[in-house]
Amino acid sequence: MLRSKKAQDGTKAATLVAIIGGLIILYILFVPPSQRNQILNLSNDTGNSGSTSTSSNVSNQTLLLEHPGLLEYISSTEYEKSIPPLTLLVSTQATTLKTADSIVIKSNWFSNDAYNLSFSLGDVKNTQNLIFSFNIDNHQGELILVLNGQVIYEKEPGEQNIAVKLPADLLSGQNSLLIKTGSVGFEFWKTNRYSLSNLNLVADITDTSKRLSQSTFIISSTENNNIDTANLRFYVDCTNQAGLGRLNVDINSHNVYSQAPICGEIVSQPLSPNILMSGENTITFSTEFEKPTSAYYQIDNILIKLKLKSTLPSTYYFDLNSSQYNAVRSGSRTLQMSMLFPDSATSKKADMYINGIKTGLETRDYNYTRNINSFAKEGNNAIKMAPLSTFEIIDLVVKIV
Repeated sequence: MLRSKKAQDGTKAATLVAIIGGLIILYILFVPPSQRNQILNLSNDTGNSGSTSTSSNVSNQTLLLEHPGLLEYISSTEYEKSIPPLTLLVSTQATTLKTADSIVIKSNWFSNDAYNLSFSLGDVKNTQNLIFSFNIDNHQGELILVLNGQVIYEKEPGEQNIAVKLPADLLSGQNSLLIKTGSVGFEFWKTNRYSLSNLNLVADITDTSKRLSQSTFIISSTENNNIDTANLRFYVDCTNQAGLGRLNVDINSHNVYSQAPICGEIVSQPLSPNILMSGENTITFSTEFEKPTSAYYQIDNILIKLKLKSTLPSTYYFDLNSSQYNAVRSGSRTLQMSMLFPDSATSKKADMYINGIKTGLETRDYNYTRNINSFAKEGNNAIKMAPLSTFEIIDLVVKIV
């Protein structure tokens, strides 16, 4: 009897313990999470073991990985490239090509003494009005002039002073003017003879060596990458308007202007940004004068005017969930921002805004790392870069460590 009663008491006690345990479990399931953590000894104020467990779950997480590339700094949106003044000049002058004081030529049955006046032309195209002049002191028979194998004069002159124009279509770089007398024919006893003096070969030669002028100007890569509009301006002064031809302007071998300007006016010509390039650009002014004359173009106040597009700051975003934010704000984890640059020579300067709070970037190193815990907020975070110099960022990384 006694043993049976003890067994019944033990069964009742075990049942009571089971009921109490079940009630505790139900209570834990239905209480708020914050109270549940306290009951289970997971809250921060019950010890350090709970904090270590939570923060370890958010460590070594990369929140942002971007490759920004080149950040360009533009201090002004308008630039002017000044080019020195220049003169395009064409000058035509009468030039003596060949002279001789006196010569004697003769021919008979037994001899034929001719005179060869050779001469060269450096620029046949721009040589006009070749005149061969001479005085006849005494003569007998016909006088013959042969230019480069072609007879251009054959008669007995009736005047003492002779001037013969040489045909332009027979001229070349190297020329021969043969001066001789006509044949005596069957009159073997005769001698045809000419005594000539003051022989002169004169031509109008146009000097075109200054009809072209070239200059250069520099455009930086930042300027070239952000050109919105470009314009060429210059002032034209000139003389002898009737003899002037087209004024041609080429930039990097692209013709941008070709017409006869009005003397004393300013020319304004829009340019396509596509013909401009980073570094050295070449501008060429040239002209073809319509008539052989003395004339010039004086080009002054030459400007290449650039208007650049405004560059906007670059903005990058990352998120912090509640666990990550709590770990960062408590200081148990670090929100680290780092940048990788291509070199250690370039100055990297920027105004940096993290969640709207301004801070700075200034370094020459390959790497840049900083703790940005104090800028963090739960949810969406933003990093805005406004460069104060032109530099390149290979990697921009934000992570929890």
